[in-house]
Amino acid sequence: NRLSTIVKSDQQDAHKNSSPLKPAADFSTSMISRTVFAISLTIFLATGTNLAQACSCRPGLEPNMGDSFAAAKSVFKGTVSSITPDDPNTWNDVTFTKISDIWKGEVKDRTIVKTRGSNLCGYDFVVGRTYIVYANANDRVEGGCTGMTGSADKQHEANLYKLATPEDITVDTPEDMGPRMYGIIQSDDAYDISGSACIAVKGGKAGIGRRLVLGDCESPGNGWRLSRNGLFRTELDDSLCMQAGHNESSSPMDRAKIRLKPCDRNNNLQKFVFINGNGIRPKMNQSLCMVWKGKNADVGMDPIMLRPCNLVDSRNDWSGDFPIAV
Repeated sequence: NRLSTIVKSDQQDAHKNSSPLKPAADFSTSMISRTVFAISLTIFLATGTNLAQACSCRPGLEPNMGDSFAAAKSVFKGTVSSITPDDPNTWNDVTFTKISDIWKGEVKDRTIVKTRGSNLCGYDFVVGRTYIVYANANDRVEGGCTGMTGSADKQHEANLYKLATPEDITVDTPEDMGPRMYGIIQSDDAYDISGSACIAVKGGKAGIGRRLVLGDCESPGNGWRLSRNGLFRTELDDSLCMQAGHNESSSPMDRAKIRLKPCDRNNNLQKFVFINGNGIRPKMNQSLCMVWKGKNADVGMDPIMLRPCNLVDSRNDWSGDFPIAV
């Protein structure tokens, strides 16, 4: 009995001082999980598989432009100005500015879309680069095999013009879609005084900052066209547009002289409307009218400028055969 008591006491002491052991089943599960992970990692490294390959399309499953265009809420070309939070492991807000082309949908001058981070197979945008963007109904942009979003190129743009309907397109025809058409802008008032007089570039040569003057309609290079976004482009250089002043103000001002500047659809100083019988007016201030300076027309000298419409008599009357995108 004494021996039995001693053995029992020793067993109790050993139980008190020992750490509890995990059940055998739990130990086996942990070891199996670690083993599977190690094997998977070995295969991943051995085969050269990476995230880019995991997000890429198998041959024959690449996105179709026609299907992507039909499914998109909006399709446009713009430049990335910011990415927030710019995290490859979560959803990001991508802000686009300098929207130069719109093939479908309503797109603001500053547009934000959402995309997954690159580690989640979203599109890997880069700040400062220009893209053609396909955004869905939730303003989301998909990467991988589910979207056509990509860097801008002329062939992609040309194909979009074939897909878009005329009422969808709110931009100018690209270079490779055929010749542009231009026409004169003639002063109805100055015509009675000095013969034909039209809006022209001083000296007949294009250049940034060059002033517009009342010129001879028969001189070459006096053609213009009015795009959908309100920009008057010159046939001397289609990348240059009429602008009211030198950016002294964000909105058109009285007495601002009209000059050539690089076309910018986001610049309110370049946006005009032509109202038949009411002249050419800045979109942002239609109480001002585009006129030639002075009472008597001086062809080749009188600058073209903005003045209050109620002070200019008939000097704001313009007509001509210049094309207007509607």
